[in-house]
Amino acid sequence: MAKKKLTEWYCPECGFTSPKFFGMCKCGEGVGEERRLQTDTIIVKGKEISSKVTLTKDAKNIKDVNISDVKRFSTGFKQIDNVFGGSNNNKGVMPNSLNVFFGRPGIGKSTLLMQIINNLSQQNKNCFYVTAEENPEQLKERYNRLGLKADFSLTDEYNTLNIKEMSKDSDFIIIDSINSLYLPDTGVIGGVAQINANVMLLMKYAKEENKTIIIISHVTKDGTITGSNFFKHMVDGVFEFSDMEEDGIYRIVQSGKNRFGKSDETAILKMTSSGLVEVEDPSFIFIDDNDDSFGNATSMILQGNRPIFIDIESLVTSSNSDNKIYNVVGFDNKKYMQILAIITKYLEVFIYEYNVFTNIAGGVKIKNEPQIDLAVIASILSSQQEFNINNFIFIGEVSLNGSIRKHKLEEIFIEHCKKMNINKKIISYGTGYKHIKDLLEIF
Repeated sequence: MAKKKLTEWYCPECGFTSPKFFGMCKCGEGVGEERRLQTDTIIVKGKEISSKVTLTKDAKNIKDVNISDVKRFSTGFKQIDNVFGGSNNNKGVMPNSLNVFFGRPGIGKSTLLMQIINNLSQQNKNCFYVTAEENPEQLKERYNRLGLKADFSLTDEYNTLNIKEMSKDSDFIIIDSINSLYLPDTGVIGGVAQINANVMLLMKYAKEENKTIIIISHVTKDGTITGSNFFKHMVDGVFEFSDMEEDGIYRIVQSGKNRFGKSDETAILKMTSSGLVEVEDPSFIFIDDNDDSFGNATSMILQGNRPIFIDIESLVTSSNSDNKIYNVVGFDNKKYMQILAIITKYLEVFIYEYNVFTNIAGGVKIKNEPQIDLAVIASILSSQQEFNINNFIFIGEVSLNGSIRKHKLEEIFIEHCKKMNINKKIISYGTGYKHIKDLLEIF
């Protein structure tokens, strides 16, 4: 393509112009001079783009910006409103925002957002549901099963341009899912280019047309959100919907990014036959306070910003075989073998003469919670010595020399126990236990 000429030759006497040098002008009075053309384009990386400026908004002084009139959308779930953020009497989804929910297939994303749009419709919000992965009949079956009553519009359209036109009268829009939307000439459906282009279009739509949008996204094999990092940077909020335990009924919603709220809030939900319900006090969902058996030790973990009690179960049995069994479920195996070595070394319990099985009750998976080390040791001792320790809570990381370290969240856990009127004795660094040998006084 020929390069566009940015200058011209003109006669200063008569005004004649020519794209080429012409020397003496035909008028006989002037000599051609070169000048830059007036243009609304600039050249960037060899491409011509417009440089014309059209102001659509005025600049404001920061002191003139008023946020007190911004009324958030309440989802009808108190805990999820807390996750989205806001002030004490105004929590929920920020208007004119674009947010994304992601989680494994079948976890209940569509169920949750159906319930949210039902709640918003009952608040006289004009709602629109895009069911690009199901047809309206399938969505109506879920609607009936959940016992929903509110009115809202829906479509199984997947062309984003058509969706914009169909939802122009709506306040709140749910896209299920972004991976199924399509823009012409933008790559394959579900590809990174398609996802990014659709997110950009929906973000512009939300901001310029006063729409509040939540989109559902698929996850990759390792459980992360699909698409590029560009996708996550563009949206206002990224909220993960995950299991609290393997193949269980409890779900947790937490934010990985939130432009309009804190990123450490969590919502704990329970899946029932009639949909998801909030768990007002999730502290005790994984423990059995009436369990008087041996080998159970209680500890605490943090789910988002919520302390949760967990039970660690162990079974220690004698074995005449040379090949002993050491098995752990829900806990790092390498760390488990270290703990068995520490017990043998410092408590003079020859644990390698036994078969040892340890499990985190409720199917909970522990990734990086060193404060449960002490409870694992106590659980194994309880089973080996057939001594009940149900009246204790164990909080503490154990080093290779057997010393007990104070965990950074110990004070939060202890304060939570006081708040919940827990009558169990806390065994931790802060309550005077400095080495695992100090546990022997309990037994």
